[in-house]
Amino acid sequence: MTDELPQDLIRMMSGLEAQIRATPLAQRVELQADLHRLCERLVRDGYAVPDRLRALDALLTEAAEDGPFDNLPV
Repeated sequence: MTDELPQDLIRMMSGLEAQIRATPLAQRVELQADLHRLCERLVRDGYAVPDRLRALDALLTEAAEDGPFDNLPV
């Protein structure tokens, strides 16, 4: 795997991270698909996915999967 990321990917990651952090919690899930695609692109292009992005992707993926079930009675 390549360690040094191109500047365009670094800018894309930073921008998306900032956008996610600035978005209200309930709406962050909407950005999950963009983040997941970015992580997949990094892997496809031979780069290591930074741990913080991997953790954020996992968190948003879990929230997206749990979201529809939050209002169901138990």
